[in-house]
Amino acid sequence: MKELLAADAYADNVILVRADSRPAPNRVAGTVYAVFSTETLGDKEGEFQGLVTDMDISFAPQRIFADLVNPHPLAPIKAKTPLNQVEIFFNGFTEALAVIDADSHFVGVVTRTSVLKALLKRERELLTRTQELNLQIAEDHQKLALWSVRLSELHQASRTLLNVLAHTQIENDILQSGIEALCQLLQARYGAVGIIDENKKLTHFLHTGMSETQINGIGQLPEGRGLLGAVIHENSAIRLDDLATDSRSVGFPANHPPMTSLLAVPISNLGRVYGRIYLCDKIDGTPFLPEDELLAMSFATSLSLILDNAREIQEIKRGQQHLYQLAHFDPLTGLPNRELAYDRIRQALANSHRQQNKLAIIFADLDNFKHVNDSLGHAVGDELLKAAATRLTQCIRESDTVARLGGDEFLILLPGIIDVQSIIVVAQKIKDALQPIFKINGQEIFISISIGISVYPDDSVDIGELLRDADTAMYHAKNSGRNNFQFFTPQMNAVVQRQMSLISVLGRSLERDQFQLKYQPQVDLQTGKMVGVEALLRWHSTELGHVSPAEFIPVAEISGLIITISDWVLMAACTQGKQWLEQGLQNLRVAVNLSAVQFQQSQLAEKVKQVLSETGFPAALLELEITENIMMSDKNAVLIVLNELKVLGVQISIDDFGTGYSSLSYLKRLPIDRVKIDQSFVRDVVTDTNDAAIVTAIIAMTHGLNLEVIAEGVETKAQLEFLINRQCYYAQGYYFSQPVAAEEITRLWHGGFNTP
Repeated sequence: MKELLAADAYADNVILVRADSRPAPNRVAGTVYAVFSTETLGDKEGEFQGLVTDMDISFAPQRIFADLVNPHPLAPIKAKTPLNQVEIFFNGFTEALAVIDADSHFVGVVTRTSVLKALLKRERELLTRTQELNLQIAEDHQKLALWSVRLSELHQASRTLLNVLAHTQIENDILQSGIEALCQLLQARYGAVGIIDENKKLTHFLHTGMSETQINGIGQLPEGRGLLGAVIHENSAIRLDDLATDSRSVGFPANHPPMTSLLAVPISNLGRVYGRIYLCDKIDGTPFLPEDELLAMSFATSLSLILDNAREIQEIKRGQQHLYQLAHFDPLTGLPNRELAYDRIRQALANSHRQQNKLAIIFADLDNFKHVNDSLGHAVGDELLKAAATRLTQCIRESDTVARLGGDEFLILLPGIIDVQSIIVVAQKIKDALQPIFKINGQEIFISISIGISVYPDDSVDIGELLRDADTAMYHAKNSGRNNFQFFTPQMNAVVQRQMSLISVLGRSLERDQFQLKYQPQVDLQTGKMVGVEALLRWHSTELGHVSPAEFIPVAEISGLIITISDWVLMAACTQGKQWLEQGLQNLRVAVNLSAVQFQQSQLAEKVKQVLSETGFPAALLELEITENIMMSDKNAVLIVLNELKVLGVQISIDDFGTGYSSLSYLKRLPIDRVKIDQSFVRDVVTDTNDAAIVTAIIAMTHGLNLEVIAEGVETKAQLEFLINRQCYYAQGYYFSQPVAAEEITRLWHGGFNTP
């Protein structure tokens, strides 16, 4: 209650008079006269002279008011002066005080009597307010006792929810426990809780107080178009004593049990509505109270927080699982990645050490995968990797692991191995699993796999060494013709060290002019004349001495240096062919081998065209040799490249024929000019009936396809006679000449060769 001021105690019996007027004879006792100058009587802007009381007039009733004003009156007090300070101005001779406003204008008078009346009035107000407060305190005490009980029950219900949350993350369990606890707290006959998604579609609906028979009779859930929809859309509570009075109640299902009263509250947090709770009909028949609404709202808020927490936990778990998946699994194939594979190897090593058994680590690398990627695109390559991963996982036990290390490299972990034979079985299964043709996006792709194996504890007991050993064995498998598996041995490690040495000096060999070409004559067996030469690369390293092509060519392919080296070979061979042509060696064909890596270049034909243009060597005298394995890597892509080369006018031959898997139906589609019989068949053609049959068949086949056939590796007269008798009319080998320098070819050209 505010403090009393002077303005609250103005006297009622105050009369404004002029200073030159006289008091009236019929005065009222207790009247106070406010005296103003004669010119401005009653004008607050005028000059206030002072106060005259009835007692002052009684001493000189005939005088004018100007004479009755105290010549030294008390200063007026401010209207906002506290009343308890006004009392000190009254003494035995002062009955009234003038009151002025903030601008010093006269606004009223306070007297002893008016101050007393104001104080008595305040006292009565205080007494009335005190009585009201006492009644309120009594009521509040009763409410406090009731609320204490209900809050205790609410806390118990919240603890029930939290206990449920501690044992489950299933929202249905939380919601069911929540609605049961709330119905018990508010003594409601029926209750239900519904949760909606972001599109306001009902996703969860849990109820209590209704039997399964009643639920089945309802037949449909509330659709949220009536009262319950309003709770959600408006994010506000609804409390009705009689549902029939609200037209929105038609939104309830027709077969819902009869209801009279309703309390519905939203489940919301920070403005987002997750659903609603509705309670119907108290058990004692009384309506829901505002306090019930507050409790239900509080409970709904707690439920929303718990649901938020449960969902947040689920989101965190999903996020953790996603991060774990990203950190430990390959996103393309779904296989464990390098990190997870190495972790499993560490665990398996510990188990193998305790159980005294073996463990195998397999490194597997797809052969010619880069060619698939380059020729058919990365999308096809990715699908091929996924298909290969699927086949690999079908080759192992549940306790084994297949992981993708990156690119086309896979790791297979075989723990708990008893003997080496079981490792061989798995390796063979892997090799066989990759043999069937892959059909990817309408393309038929043939691909093989090279496998390297290290064994614990036979090869090493250190994880790093075991991994290196398996990698070493895998590269040994690559260099052994691919499409096979090899176990690690110390000799393999020496081979790898040799390869590393080769790689380190191979890149500098071109600039140091350490490469040279040798040429082996190709002879017409009917005339004894030289019809062509095969350009053969030789390398004499300052650091390593003479290095065989069989050793450095695979290393050059693995390291990627083969492209630069092959470009040099093509340019050098065509340059030399042009020089021979100028020297009179007419129609001398020059054959150059194309490596698998070189053949995969998208601009191969353009590069050959450029070399021919720069050297001036006729395209018709250039023969490009490819192997059967190149032909079978991707048939459609190979056909496209060969056609591009044939457009230039060059000749194309298949080298080492008979060692691959080419079919006659495919062979006849290729734009090739001749076939070269591999020397492995020619070597024993006189003594081995199988080789003789193969060579005879190849010669007959090529004649049937109108192709020339040339035999490689001819070393004896008997071999030569066999070939001539089978109508093979072209050959090369040591019988005629070993590979020689370019100037020696000129001498041999003019000398000719003796043939049977």
